[in-house]
Amino acid sequence: MVVFIENQGLSGRHRCGVTLLSGPTEDTQHSTILVGAAHCNYICKERQSRNIYETCCCRPDDSPGSCRTASSYCRGDPIFTLAESNDLQIVCGEFSVESPEPEIISGEGEVVLDILKIINHPG
Repeated sequence: MVVFIENQGLSGRHRCGVTLLSGPTEDTQHSTILVGAAHCNYICKERQSRNIYETCCCRPDDSPGSCRTASSYCRGDPIFTLAESNDLQIVCGEFSVESPEPEIISGEGEVVLDILKIINHPG
């Protein structure tokens, strides 16, 4: 099964793939633990409002792919910051990240999970 981290919402943007490290069994009530690259846990947010912006808003003006000054959606002071658990969600069974379709059309049978806690490795 394919498992992804996505931004919240029906048309949440794909961020990264993750791997199931462990989960509950018949004998235990362990939490489900998914592992992914640390950079996937950082998102672009406006410093004060904490609104989530497109990644290009956080790139320096002279960087390729920056939209910081070109887009009216990049307001205030955008920064890269560690995502909070309610900023992202886990989606299992999504086989196309190109254009998310409503489940009734796609037939993929996605399962959406809330993230309870994000822990980055200290090293």
